[in-house]
Amino acid sequence: MIHIAILMTVHNRREKTIRCLQHVKAQALDDSIRWHLYLTDDGCTDHTREAIQELIPDATIINGNGELYWNRGMHEAWKAARHDRDFDFYLWLNDDTMLLDTAISHLLACSEKENHQAIISGFVSSQTPPYTTTYCGRTRKEWVSCSGRMQKLRLMHGNAVLIPRYIYNKVGMNDAYYRHAFGDYDYALSAAKKGIEVYSSEDFIGRCDIDHKHPLCFDTQAPLAKRFRNLYAPTSYYHPTDAFHFDMKHNGPFIAIGRYLYLHLCCALPRLWRG
Repeated sequence: MIHIAILMTVHNRREKTIRCLQHVKAQALDDSIRWHLYLTDDGCTDHTREAIQELIPDATIINGNGELYWNRGMHEAWKAARHDRDFDFYLWLNDDTMLLDTAISHLLACSEKENHQAIISGFVSSQTPPYTTTYCGRTRKEWVSCSGRMQKLRLMHGNAVLIPRYIYNKVGMNDAYYRHAFGDYDYALSAAKKGIEVYSSEDFIGRCDIDHKHPLCFDTQAPLAKRFRNLYAPTSYYHPTDAFHFDMKHNGPFIAIGRYLYLHLCCALPRLWRG
C-alpha cells in the first residue's frame, strides 16, 4: 500500500479550492494507493472550510490566523502530516492547479524511474489550447517547457511537487522563515546540497494559468509610498528580507547584499527594473 499526504494551504478562494479538490477526488488511481488531505485554512472567511468538509469529510484541516501565507501554511500542513504518520510521499499542491485525472499516477511513475530518490515537479499548462507550459521549473539557463521527457531542474515551482519519504528524511520540511514566496526555490537548492536531484514530469499533469503580473513595486505609474508598501507586502515575490535570507543560504553575502540594495533602488527608480 502507498500512502500519500496531499499538502495545501488556502485563503478565501472557495470556488477555486473546491474545483481543485474535485480534480483530486477524480484521480484514476490503483487500489493500492491511498491519499489523505492536510490543508491549512489560513483565516478563510468565505466558508471555504465548510465546503471542504462537505466534499472531503476526513480531510485534516489546520487552523491558520490569516498571516501564514503560502510557504508557512504549507509548513503547518506538513507538520500535521508528519504528526500522523510516516507517509511514503508528500504532494505539494496549489489550489489554483487543476490536476488531470492521471496526474498522481504519472508523478509516481516518474518518481519510480529515479528509484523514488528524486523530487518530481509536475509540468502545468495554460487552461486553454494550445496548452503552453506555465509552471514547472528551470535549469541554470532557462525555464523548461514540456517535451515528453523528464528534465533535470535547478529550481522548481511549488504548484504540484511529489516528494518521496527518502527526500524528507534527508532534507526535512520547507524552511518556515519565508512567508509566501521563495520556499519552493529554497527547497530545491537545499535538496541539491544533499546530493538530491529535481526532475520535471514527462508530460503535463495539470492546468494553471500564469497569475504573475508586472510587480506593482516596480510600476512607474504607482506612487512611491505604494510601491514600497507592495515591496514589503507579505505576498511580495521580491520581499527584501526574504530575498536576503534566500541569498545568504544559497548565493553568499555579496549577492545577498547586492540584491537587497538593488530591490530598494528599483522600487525608488522603477525604470531600472529588468525583471
